[in-house]
Amino acid sequence: MHIDKTERVRWRHVAARGAVGLLAAALAACSGSSPAADTVRAATLRGPGSNPLVGSLLAASSDLGASRARHVGVLVALSGPARPAALYRWTSAHHLAVRWQHGDSYALVRGSADAMSRGFAVPIHDYRARSGKRFYATARYARVPRALRGAVTDVGSILSYTPKVTTALPPGGFHADVPAGGLMPNTLL
Repeated sequence: MHIDKTERVRWRHVAARGAVGLLAAALAACSGSSPAADTVRAATLRGPGSNPLVGSLLAASSDLGASRARHVGVLVALSGPARPAALYRWTSAHHLAVRWQHGDSYALVRGSADAMSRGFAVPIHDYRARSGKRFYATARYARVPRALRGAVTDVGSILSYTPKVTTALPPGGFHADVPAGGLMPNTLL
């Protein structure tokens, strides 16, 4: 599949907003809560492969159980810019889809929450933030599946939470801390 320039810019913008705003959003979501309750919930989200930043957000949210999201996506880092044939075979076998553009060293893997959960061997749950916003997330990082080792070097966060932007973005559409042209997948993974 071809990823056009508009979609590429949109993904860079989403990644930049997420990277810059996620920490602030997670900290804001945790403020005003019971320290004892947050400590207990956060402790359950720690362990091998846990994502501490997302763990804080999840500890401050209500777990609604296994996600029923039909459209879940995650960026994966590829070992090089060649067509990821192994990734295409693997996603087809797991009822997932790939979006990759010739020459890119990353790809977008998409599918239902159930298929993504089975494929990446990580539970994906739905959550409700204190603001009432509903989102899906994993409590730990997804690992590169054994069948993809060598073709895929890393898997991004499986998370649909995007913080509310409270300030206008400067000309060019990126926060001042984001380099010109946006963040590239290798700087996020």
